[in-house]
Amino acid sequence: MPKPAATSMNIFPRLKVPAYRKVNMVWIAAAAALPGRTANVAIAIWSLVCSTGRVAVELTPATLRRYGVSREAGHDALSRMAQAGLLALDRARGRHPRLTVLGQDGLALVLPADFPIRHPG
Repeated sequence: MPKPAATSMNIFPRLKVPAYRKVNMVWIAAAAALPGRTANVAIAIWSLVCSTGRVAVELTPATLRRYGVSREAGHDALSRMAQAGLLALDRARGRHPRLTVLGQDGLALVLPADFPIRHPG
């Protein structure tokens, strides 16, 4: 009986550099210090940033569920992160929250030119 082929453990197969090397750990640590599911939401946000290559993203309920966060807990976590100055938040009735990841200076975070982007397809 033939052996099954070895599978790659790379969850981002199209990235040249693994995304975890580009995560802003200072930002994640600041979010993790906040109460509730804020750390889960921070990781969900960085997964969107890594997959799109943009610091302005929309956070969907499906993304929150993937990281074990309910809609209500996600709403609370986004509010706490906005109050802490980690992100700028734009909410509108009937729409997904749009957010921009902020740096330590309160301005939109600038991604490096060599930031890896995962292209869908």
